[in-house]
Amino acid sequence: MTQNNTRIRLGWLGGGFAAIVAVLGSLNVQGSEHHFHPGAVYVLTNEASGNRLAVLTRDGQGALAVAGFVSTGGVGSGQNTHSQGGLAFGPNGKTLYAANAGDNSISVFRLRPTGPELVQRVASGGQTPVSLAAHGRLLYVANAGSLNGGVDSIAGFRIVHEGMLEAIAGSSRPLSIPAAGPAQVGFDRGGKVLIVTERNTNMITTYELDHAGVPGEPQPMRSSGAVPFGFRVTDAGVLIVSEAGGAPAGLSAVSSYDVSRKGSLYVISGSVPTEQVAACWIGVTADGAFAYSVNAGSDSITAYAVNEAGELQQIAGGGGIFMTGGTTPTEVGIVGDSLLYVLNRDSGGVSAFTIGEEGALEMFQDLSAILPARSFANGLVAH
Repeated sequence: MTQNNTRIRLGWLGGGFAAIVAVLGSLNVQGSEHHFHPGAVYVLTNEASGNRLAVLTRDGQGALAVAGFVSTGGVGSGQNTHSQGGLAFGPNGKTLYAANAGDNSISVFRLRPTGPELVQRVASGGQTPVSLAAHGRLLYVANAGSLNGGVDSIAGFRIVHEGMLEAIAGSSRPLSIPAAGPAQVGFDRGGKVLIVTERNTNMITTYELDHAGVPGEPQPMRSSGAVPFGFRVTDAGVLIVSEAGGAPAGLSAVSSYDVSRKGSLYVISGSVPTEQVAACWIGVTADGAFAYSVNAGSDSITAYAVNEAGELQQIAGGGGIFMTGGTTPTEVGIVGDSLLYVLNRDSGGVSAFTIGEEGALEMFQDLSAILPARSFANGLVAH
């Protein structure tokens, strides 16, 4: 299987931060033939003392350096949010949205050449926002209110002038039950169906959106495997979902689905084992050819090839399993088809990998101890 490298041109984040850390981890890129346009990786710290973005600049070989930290103006929970997607880019790539799980708000940043600029903070429309997704002129949030004795829900926003948010009247909806345990919210390929994975019910709930972006009633459907968690939708429309408990003997799995225009799900590949523990987070290359489950309980990543029909198969070579270099890997970000970054939450760092033509990963950098201890960071995005 062959693969094209997608190279995305984005602005370099220069100086101008109050704290410049300039930390480089173990780096081995000698002889690398990979060259990329510079960009950045952002991590959401989720600190209860004050939520922040960690900003890591990315050079032309994909290597990261810590440029500083920027306040979201909100408060993190300082606890495990059990979710994927605490950060989300706006559709034009010039805006970044951050969930503040500790004070029920969403922060809006403009991505300037000198770094992220906080321009707005709005109420999330519920309690304990943990996951965000943007598509076109819409942004939706999953609120995990049950983590703090409340009710789980979704709420929607219109993206207006320069990425600012306006709440959509009548957009708040419950999940399948009050304590469903939302792990992630996202859109189908066309932006007409909203998708939420529910950890506590083993359900995937969808909502059909009307022309104004207002959702209909929740449509819960049984997941192929237990504890559906993170997901991605490919450009071909295939929904790929990690299952933290989707395989026997305490192991996990990944499934793929077709999503109808009305929000119905049809299994393509059901619960393909990761051979690892706690596959909670997942990433997919831009061309949709490879998917990667991040296995928090095994400090590993399992790689899958995805064919044109959306079928999953673990890649050859080392069993398709790769160690992350840190402890408790969680969020994952992929740039095009060639770079993968994973947040090692408990060791407070980020590992960087190149993606080979056959989907194999090769780690070339491991940044450690760059995040605050016990912050339970809950978001990573890369461009």
